[in-house]
Amino acid sequence: EQKAKQQASEFMKLIMSMPEEKRISAVRKLAPLVARNEDRRLHYLERHCPSYMDVQLPENGTYRVEVIDVWEMSRTTALPAACGSARIRLPGKEGMAVLATRLSGEAL
Repeated sequence: EQKAKQQASEFMKLIMSMPEEKRISAVRKLAPLVARNEDRRLHYLERHCPSYMDVQLPENGTYRVEVIDVWEMSRTTALPAACGSARIRLPGKEGMAVLATRLSGEAL
């Protein structure tokens, strides 16, 4: 665990040393857009087309996980009550988002 923390710290130092324009571009390529507060976490996958997404939720709580299709303007409950690690099936097309909502327990 200590080695992983050290590697993460070194990675962050490297990212932060990049010029802002390149840093923003690099981070967007590495991870989907994430917006969060203590009750909700939204992962917007932009143009990425995965067939699944692994989510990590706190163990001390219950969370509803929904798949949002921004083009179809639809929301589908993937997991009505989840905690811990979960794999969400996605349709493999652009414009998808995954929304986790806290029902009880630890903040997101």
